[in-house]
Amino acid sequence: MKDKKGFMLYADQRGVFNKLSNEQAGDLIKHIFSYVNDENPKGDFVTELAFESIKQQLKRDLVKWNDRAERSRFNGQSGGRPRNPEKPRKTQKTQRVISKPRKPDNVNVNVNDNVNDNVNKEKGLPFKNFWDSYDKKIGSKQKCNQKWDKLTFEIQNDILNHLDNYIPSTPDKRYRVNPETYLNQRRWENEIINNQDGTKKQRGATDEQILTSIINAQE
Repeated sequence: MKDKKGFMLYADQRGVFNKLSNEQAGDLIKHIFSYVNDENPKGDFVTELAFESIKQQLKRDLVKWNDRAERSRFNGQSGGRPRNPEKPRKTQKTQRVISKPRKPDNVNVNVNDNVNDNVNKEKGLPFKNFWDSYDKKIGSKQKCNQKWDKLTFEIQNDILNHLDNYIPSTPDKRYRVNPETYLNQRRWENEIINNQDGTKKQRGATDEQILTSIINAQE
């Protein structure tokens, strides 16, 4: 994570820290900073267990950060972010009204714009962006790749934006639909509905509950 200058901790991770003593919480914070600075830290059993769920979230955030950075580079090389067809450009108030059409001042500018638009539509975004962001490598990767390549550049962009919210809403991969199903059923068009606390309910013991049991057993 050396190229990434910051990281995020989330409010719902506070429960893990509340289960720890002040000394254990301090060890966990130092462990997190060592990890994000690529120092490969080794902690005791409680620290490693408390850190596991945080580490997985840090990895997901890193994948999203790399995805956004790659999309920005791609858009920059292709002439900027693709236009939204549902939001047509408005005429600026300072623009003069021209009664008669005139020939373009520079033919090369129009040609280059058309070439950039064609590159966006024909090349599309790399499949790796979707596969890594989805983070559930189940099913036929080849079929998913073929479906991805048939999508337009704009739809690919919509999917990656949707994943920014969908993946955190399903932290347990068991309850996340398979990637091929996601593409076949156009799940990126569905609304993401969370509980009042902003998360989906999960069956079984949570990491926080397991950690509490272990700490209580040590006391």
